[in-house]
Amino acid sequence: MSLSRLTLLSYQSDESNKLTLLKKHLFGEVLFTRHDAKQVIKGTQITDSQTWAVIDAIKRPDIAVLLDIFEVEYCCLWKGDSAERYSFYAPYLVKLEPDSPFVAWLLDNSQKAPWGIYLRSRLPLEKLAHQLRKFNQVYDEETKTWLMFRYYDPVTVKTLLPYLPVNDYLQFMDNLLFILADDVRGNQFIVLQ
Repeated sequence: MSLSRLTLLSYQSDESNKLTLLKKHLFGEVLFTRHDAKQVIKGTQITDSQTWAVIDAIKRPDIAVLLDIFEVEYCCLWKGDSAERYSFYAPYLVKLEPDSPFVAWLLDNSQKAPWGIYLRSRLPLEKLAHQLRKFNQVYDEETKTWLMFRYYDPVTVKTLLPYLPVNDYLQFMDNLLFILADDVRGNQFIVLQ
């Protein structure tokens, strides 16, 4: 089912179907997509891209240690003093390789309670991390305060991101081919394009 920006991919409760569908989206071919201030263009050509996960340390506090053990390419999406002091609460951007031991471990261990989101982008780690860091906080005009924006929570992907105003949505999705989140309660994946 598709609701404009939001596509729902049902996997029912069949675990083998779920993993097959997830791997197909994470590591399959992706059509070229370009965002700018006025429009979204979807072509028919396949584009090279990387697969990434944004893992929430609140849901898996030992994730930084595990990422070091698995020797994967990653970075904390918080910088400086915040990254050092609050590493158990921070989001981590992790590069996913299709046949890596880390991906097998991640998919096996995060099926019942997702730890974050997946995305595809043509950007390398440093540039993608720079772009995502822009959205770690949002300014609340009403209370005149900065708030943490947990865009990497599957609930946010389902309930907030698809409904952002057009310019905000395009700015957020710039250089992202899609975001995929697991809606466990709905037995479906949520895909934003």
